[in-house]
Amino acid sequence: LSYLRLERQAIELDDMELKSKAQRVRVLERICAIQADALITHSTEEMRILKELAPRTPVFVVPWVIETPPVIQRLQNRSGCLFVGHYAHQPNLDAAFWLIEEIMPLVHKRRPDIICYLVGSHMPERLRNTTSPGIEILGYVQDLNEVFSRVRIGVAPLRFGAGIKGKVLEMLGWGLPVVMTPVAAEGIPLPVELKEVVVGKDADSIANMIISMHDDRDIDSISRIGVSFIREKYCISSII
Repeated sequence: LSYLRLERQAIELDDMELKSKAQRVRVLERICAIQADALITHSTEEMRILKELAPRTPVFVVPWVIETPPVIQRLQNRSGCLFVGHYAHQPNLDAAFWLIEEIMPLVHKRRPDIICYLVGSHMPERLRNTTSPGIEILGYVQDLNEVFSRVRIGVAPLRFGAGIKGKVLEMLGWGLPVVMTPVAAEGIPLPVELKEVVVGKDADSIANMIISMHDDRDIDSISRIGVSFIREKYCISSII
């Protein structure tokens, strides 16, 4: 839902013009929803909102399909964390700079050995040229699986956005525990064992979770919980 993303962005950035735009888009999306024969979403949370916007229109959740590797590699001998994003999308760009400017400096003070890699397409020059300690800019990579197999954890510090976050599901499916915000976790019915240790609301809590998860001696067990969750809820064999 575009209006929801814009509304949250307006609140986060205190932008009244964007707030007005979000209200206009909400009206348009509501009209579309009312006129449709049926609505399809990937997110249980958006299903709830759509039912409020258009109570007479049937809403269906079609799960996001994730392919997991047949064998999940152990994380014990890896290090570093990974942020993945399409940086022409404003929520990802905002999250990247929040990660660079506020979260990773807190991590770096305590654990300068933990490197955060930023991967993805359409990186603006000001992001590509970042030289902050503890940050390594990789930019676009041909095969994400290669990067997934190098790092220990994923991060998804989205401050605004809407809908289900495919990047979170993909990293979990590859066995990477993902430290994230409530916005990034929205619409994903995470197991309690994961939700309690990977969802943080502010820079301090996210930095603490990055360090705690990175150093967890039982990280492979957490990895297996994430993979089992994805295979149960988002693999094609479990959906059909």
